[in-house]
Amino acid sequence: MEDFIDQTGALLDWAGEIVRDSGSLRARRVLGEATRLHSRSQSMLTQDHLAVTLSTSRRARAATFHAARLAREALVFSERFQLLSERFARRREDLQDKAQEGRNQMALDLLVRAEDQDIRAHEQYTQGDARQACRILEQVETLQNRAAGLLGVGPVPENLDALLSHTADRLDRAREMLGPGASARSLSLLKDAESALDRARDFQSRGMPGRALKTGELARDLIEKAMLGPMGPDDPAEVAQRQIENWDARESRIPPDLDAALVDLMSGAREHRRSAQAMLEDGRPLMALRQIKLAHDLLDQVERRSR
Repeated sequence: MEDFIDQTGALLDWAGEIVRDSGSLRARRVLGEATRLHSRSQSMLTQDHLAVTLSTSRRARAATFHAARLAREALVFSERFQLLSERFARRREDLQDKAQEGRNQMALDLLVRAEDQDIRAHEQYTQGDARQACRILEQVETLQNRAAGLLGVGPVPENLDALLSHTADRLDRAREMLGPGASARSLSLLKDAESALDRARDFQSRGMPGRALKTGELARDLIEKAMLGPMGPDDPAEVAQRQIENWDARESRIPPDLDAALVDLMSGAREHRRSAQAMLEDGRPLMALRQIKLAHDLLDQVERRSR
């Protein structure tokens, strides 16, 4: 038991570095909860509450993995934001000049819209929502590409050496960040990314820059998928905890003005959710999984009938 709790503490230390690097407020809050649960499990260990101690430490681990995943997401989208932002900036002045010289009003209108969206994306990024900022910049890129098409301008080629070097750095960092929380799927994706990167370098050495670029981009996409994938082993306690958290998130979206029949269904769903939490804390994760599944099933009915 002590070893298990010590390992949880080590996971907290590992996740703490990732969370600090990410600057994610959400990740920091979740990690704070994980730290609180870990401290609670340590204090309960001295009181011989073994079942509850183990359950609490497992919850601390689940929260730790969740915090690390949030931090990874923040870093992934931050990097993607920088990439998209730089790509937009590289073409901005050239396209603007060509549109003005050719008096192409349609292209100018598209570029103005792109500029407005770019400002909005940076506002979202400053507010800490890098994911939404990336979505907006993808729209910016679409507008810019449409303008470029009207002006007969092709895409600006990527710097192949820089792309492959940056991808290699991202691969190393992904391995470090995934650490002990890496799922089998994430590890497999990183292995595929490494193979793709090797192929890209081979294409480059053989004088095939187009294929090298595409394969390098594939490696980058695989790394991103690995970083955004699930964390941690499928421990029943961790799965149950995630399902409970998912249920809580779904419940918060249920409208308050339900009819009597749906109120009864919600009461039943909440009771199953409470039972799941109690069983999880009592060290019975498989029973908790059964209870939370029933809670989700009832919530499904409420959602369908309240539409």
